[in-house]
Amino acid sequence: MQTVLKSRNQVVLGLSGKPASLTITIRSISTGHRLEGNASFELSSEGEPLEKTDSLTCAASLSFGCGVVARFSTTGRKAEPPSVYEAQLQDGVLTITAGVRKASEGKEADGKGAGGKGSEAKGTEVKSDFESFVAGIIDNTSVAVKVRVDQQQEFLFDLQRLAWPLADIAPDHPFSARFAGDPVLAGLKQRFPSRYLKIVDLVRKLVPDAGTLTQEAETRILESIHAAVGSLRPMVPDELLERIVANAAAAARQVGSGDLPLCNALAVAARSPLTVPGLKDSAVARAEYALWHEVIEQAHPRFIRKVPNDDLLPSTPTFEENMRVANESGCGMFAAVIEAILKLPREERRLWLRATVGTVEDLRAEAPPSRR
Repeated sequence: MQTVLKSRNQVVLGLSGKPASLTITIRSISTGHRLEGNASFELSSEGEPLEKTDSLTCAASLSFGCGVVARFSTTGRKAEPPSVYEAQLQDGVLTITAGVRKASEGKEADGKGAGGKGSEAKGTEVKSDFESFVAGIIDNTSVAVKVRVDQQQEFLFDLQRLAWPLADIAPDHPFSARFAGDPVLAGLKQRFPSRYLKIVDLVRKLVPDAGTLTQEAETRILESIHAAVGSLRPMVPDELLERIVANAAAAARQVGSGDLPLCNALAVAARSPLTVPGLKDSAVARAEYALWHEVIEQAHPRFIRKVPNDDLLPSTPTFEENMRVANESGCGMFAAVIEAILKLPREERRLWLRATVGTVEDLRAEAPPSRR
């Protein structure tokens, strides 16, 4: 599998004075506990390759002589220090590979290895530069790249639009045996690959390449899918949001007041009935799974809208009365809030749902999902 990223800005190289673009090509051979593949970086000017980069102008590495400097960042989060990834230079192309190395090989000594991390215990297996670079892609929304010391500015890449960059997990892998052909995962992979990458990254860390998938591992994978789908809830139509909340309330009612924390978590869809042993194969769990698929198919930033508090005031007396009645039926406080909202008239109900559930995260700045 191959994924190609092209810089969205022209960078001027100081020594040549030429504007240049950078193309990153990620070639993935296999995805499992270890990643196999490479990432290559090639400069071009007006569509033509530049003269071969020499050792005097390529970004400094720790031991190879040439390297790639990447500065990953995410909106709303403090940027991490730049990371240096050692790269082979051949025919003007810099390549990061996926060889496995041990912490005793020396990069850990000064804490300046790939990813800018601190020291590792001697003999401990650590990520290759390729795996560290891919991890940065998974965990961040943008990356600024420098491949030569004479660049006047960095190349900037928007990772939110990045297509799925890794080969599929092998069909004989324990994860594949349970989730192969799963429509929810397939939908995430196609429309929201950055969320799918986080799930696969968890699988790589959690599940060995051989054996069987444990119940604990399956539950954690389902929880990660639930979190990925839950982050899309602000981007769904009112009718679908309404059904999501109604099903969550139904799951809460099945648990009842016997387990108030679980009841409340289910009521606000912070916990999935698919991960609760007593509800795993129930009707509400099956209905929720179908709703996950609908969320992925329908989610789009155009459905996000903020609801001013003044719009909620006319229905407040009715809502408070519904709350009083719901509290008498037991379960928990948050479950009562959800039930009180669901009993409001249609337009008021949808305003309250948007104000409480549908505006958890403002994703209007997120790139629209692609359709293939």
